[in-house]
Amino acid sequence: MKRLCFLLLVLTLGIIAFSETEVATSTTIEDLISRKILLVEELNTLELKISELLSSAASISLEAQDQLNELRSEVNTLMSEIDRIGSELDSLNSIQNGLARNLAQLQSQLKDLEKRIGELERDILALKESINSFEEKFSNVEGKITDIEEQLTQLTKKSNLNFMLAIGGIIVAIVAVVLNFLVP
Repeated sequence: MKRLCFLLLVLTLGIIAFSETEVATSTTIEDLISRKILLVEELNTLELKISELLSSAASISLEAQDQLNELRSEVNTLMSEIDRIGSELDSLNSIQNGLARNLAQLQSQLKDLEKRIGELERDILALKESINSFEEKFSNVEGKITDIEEQLTQLTKKSNLNFMLAIGGIIVAIVAVVLNFLVP
């Protein structure tokens, strides 16, 4: 019973910890989604700038070419960041799904354990009732044994008295017979 209560405590603490982790995970996912949206918007803005620069490519100077290369580099960096965030997002979604499955499994185990505890409590109650019934029957039998012992003691006393009376009667009869023969 103590082990069962301890297991329930551990399961409850696990569920609480899981719930807190799930809240933290959902906040991180929302932050990553917001960041991804901002990066996509920034990427679109940069692509527009590149497009504008390319349209005026004929008159681009060397300085403009450097600026274009910087923008392309920044675009590539942003694309890499978007890919990394997407991977992290997928990973976090996978973790969140796993945690949700674990929570459901733990809740199912908790329900099963609570059901088992109820069954055990009913069994314990039935056993206590049986013990009380047997104790009552035992008490009744003890009372009957005591009554029988008292009756046996009284019968033994009566039996001893009757035996003594019978012996006395026999002795009186023998004395009477002897006196009859001796006294003519």
